[in-house]
Amino acid sequence: MGNPELYKALDKRIESFIDNKEIFDYPTLFNTIYYMMFRENTSEKIWAHLIESTLQEDDILPLTYYKPFKYSRFFLQHHFPKWDIDEYVDKFYYAERYFN
Repeated sequence: MGNPELYKALDKRIESFIDNKEIFDYPTLFNTIYYMMFRENTSEKIWAHLIESTLQEDDILPLTYYKPFKYSRFFLQHHFPKWDIDEYVDKFYYAERYFN
């Protein structure tokens, strides 16, 4: 479904950001997480960087960006059951309180 060439280009672009050790901000994480789940992309390299970027954020997760992070929890638990994502999930604490 969709344009495979575009998806390859987007994946390559995301990986180039990772290779340059760029830390994503919440808006970028929001869009990238949705994209990764929509494509059912299970690249460990990209997901590990998304988690690391989230953990590097000093700010509280804004409520407007919360949904893909919540959904990513279940995606990660399904595709990477051996990963310890407790610290990642803890970053959602304040947004979770206001969302529910």
